[in-house]
Amino acid sequence: MNLIGINVGIVNTVENRMIGAQAGIVNLSNKDSYGAQISVYNASKAKIVGAQVGIVNTSGNTYGAQAGIVNTSKGNTYGAQVSLYNSSQNQMIGTQIGIANSSQGSTYGAQIALVNTAKDKRAGIQAGLINYSEGQSNGLQTGIVNVGSQKSGFDITVGAGNFQTKGMMIGGLNLYSEGVNVGIMNEQGNGFNLGALNIQGKGINVGILNGGSGIHIGLINAAGEEDTNEPTLEFGLLNFCGKGILPVMILFNYCR
Repeated sequence: MNLIGINVGIVNTVENRMIGAQAGIVNLSNKDSYGAQISVYNASKAKIVGAQVGIVNTSGNTYGAQAGIVNTSKGNTYGAQVSLYNSSQNQMIGTQIGIANSSQGSTYGAQIALVNTAKDKRAGIQAGLINYSEGQSNGLQTGIVNVGSQKSGFDITVGAGNFQTKGMMIGGLNLYSEGVNVGIMNEQGNGFNLGALNIQGKGINVGILNGGSGIHIGLINAAGEEDTNEPTLEFGLLNFCGKGILPVMILFNYCR
């Protein structure tokens, strides 16, 4: 049967649609819920349009807010999740704030926590100690460690260590990242690498010590460590080439 009004008790169960509020220890709505669920455990199997406030909140699609210790949206999430652990299994449009946030579908909005994970972050912000983004990723990542996997798109990534990211990276260490890398050390970066130390970079490398292939501009440049390395132009005080006619040159060298 449907509930239109207020359900107050220890265990509250609505078999069909709920319009109004449930308050108790356990609140269960087996279909759509419109309003509020307030208890230790709240569950709306189909969707919740409104708010869930409790220790554990779970729903199908979520339109509104979930606030508790553990929030789980098994469908799409449109709104806010605030708890220690927030999970959205499909599309998330809105905000997740907690200790750990997870969005497994397309993500639009903000994740703020110690640990954030997102798949296909189409447009949004990740702010935390550790940020992980997989697939399409556009927006901002800021944290101590930022990690990407199979990334496409363009992120501005700021952190002490950035790994397999894409876009513009600013950090102490940028590793296996593609785009513009600005850091103390850039290793195996692809694109434009600006740092004190650029190791095995591809593209344009500007720093004190540069290695890899492309164009090197720095104090000491080295290229041609492997026969398969692409041709490299070197501009610097000392320019080394492991496979060229001239192994070392001052000011300029061409390593093919």
